[in-house]
Amino acid sequence: MKLKHVAFDLHGTIDKNPSFFKKLSNEIYLLDKDFKIFILSGSKEDTIRRELNDLNFEEKYYTDILSINDYLDSIGVIKTYIESRNEITYDEDLWWATKRILCTKFNIGFLIDNDIRYSIYFRNIINLPIVRANIAYKKECPIFYLYSNFENDYDAKFIANFLNF
Repeated sequence: MKLKHVAFDLHGTIDKNPSFFKKLSNEIYLLDKDFKIFILSGSKEDTIRRELNDLNFEEKYYTDILSINDYLDSIGVIKTYIESRNEITYDEDLWWATKRILCTKFNIGFLIDNDIRYSIYFRNIINLPIVRANIAYKKECPIFYLYSNFENDYDAKFIANFLNF
């Protein structure tokens, strides 16, 4: 089975345990040097890049950065004022759907993210309590979700097993 590209979220995911995601990146590249590993997050690309540098998550651990903010700006989406939050932002439904849109556009087979709100936009979802990654992480073990663009649950479970979750 030829796997598609992969993506990791930054906020609440990589930043919770950068050493685990460095190791995972290395393992993925050892499996297939043609894999592309994307960092897929909401902030602007320059902000994401700066935050990755602060975590010592160097470019050797990923291929490219995808920004929800930059993508929505590039296609001309207009921000709106949300009175209840006193904030100018994008339409909330479009914002949450954009990770799936970017995964499809860039042939990303799966995304590891900590936020359940993306779940309605993906075909499959598997809870990944990454216990072994958090031995040195002294707080409660975060839950990550494997969002899959694969056609069926079997393919998503194959990925989860491959990653030893």
